[in-house]
Amino acid sequence: MDRKNAQKVTLLERSPLCSPGSDKDTRHLVLDTSGLEASYRVGDSLAIYPDNCPEMVEKTLKSLSAKGTEQLADKKTGEWSPLREVLKKKVNIHLPSMRLLRLLKTHFPSDPLLKSCFEDPTKELLKRLIHEKFVFELLAQYDTSGIPFQELIDSFSPLLPRFYSIASSPKVHPGEIHLTVVMTEFEVAGKPRKGVCTDYLFNRVALDEPLIDAYIEPHKGFTLPEDPQAKIIMVGPGTGIAPFRAFLHERLHLGAKGANWLFFGERTEKHEFFYRDFFQNLVSSGHLTLDTAFSRESEKKVYVQHRMEEKGEELYRWLEEGAYFYVCGDKNRMARDVEATLKSLLERHGNLPPEGAQARLNAIRKEGRYLKDVY
Repeated sequence: MDRKNAQKVTLLERSPLCSPGSDKDTRHLVLDTSGLEASYRVGDSLAIYPDNCPEMVEKTLKSLSAKGTEQLADKKTGEWSPLREVLKKKVNIHLPSMRLLRLLKTHFPSDPLLKSCFEDPTKELLKRLIHEKFVFELLAQYDTSGIPFQELIDSFSPLLPRFYSIASSPKVHPGEIHLTVVMTEFEVAGKPRKGVCTDYLFNRVALDEPLIDAYIEPHKGFTLPEDPQAKIIMVGPGTGIAPFRAFLHERLHLGAKGANWLFFGERTEKHEFFYRDFFQNLVSSGHLTLDTAFSRESEKKVYVQHRMEEKGEELYRWLEEGAYFYVCGDKNRMARDVEATLKSLLERHGNLPPEGAQARLNAIRKEGRYLKDVY
């Protein structure tokens, strides 16, 4: 799937999930998806193509000494578009691509910055250049008037879609898709930056207008078990909670009898307990076992894997009874820590050596009962 398959969807609602006083900005988005031909299932994601920030577009045009009306041909389709539209919708104007750097090196072979970057055997200078400079900042250092606009823009990386786990069930919210999205904000070389797509969704997309280009990205097995009696264990800190809200909506709607257990983590209970009423009502009605980990409420930080350790014996019993184990969220740290904890629980409560615990974990994965949606 790509932009050719994308269709227009409308943002209907953009409500805060964090209470005042939080140092995060996480929101619940509701989109009207009547414009999408494809239906979705729980576990699917929504791919969204953002527009680049207009201010960034204008700065890039200025660095190119361009008006924006210059016509460029699309490499794949051959269609012609004004340069301003290409910079807005089709190319990455945040991170310089290697292809752009090589093009500049070809035209400015004696430039000390480019020479030092390409001659560095560690590639660290290249990496730093790519991550610390916006495209317009890089281009402003060179007189690119001798390079045709078409050649320059063809060297940019494409503007890729962003993927968001769907937080709703089509059976419960027909014609809608719900998302749980956190504003991406960070600093690079002392300069504040925002995520391209989160800034687009939070600050620039008007409500109630079909503006967003999107398509459904089907899951690859990350969905509810076919057996409604099966137990499920869900680990979803932060925005990783999204698909599990969808899972629980669907299981309740279908009257599934299998037990549900959720591990949710965030910074504080007061400010970042997303969908608190929904989950606590499920606990009160006996439909959910809930363990929470709020990492900034004590001197010793507590994460979801620590709650798993505390409930290790029961968690092991569920797995031995055929429970499905799901993880959604950060790939680099959280998912690794959760897997290491899972393996240690299999060792401890299954009386297995490390290699035996790994073999058991591999078997659970092969049975399709250990499923991850990580990013």
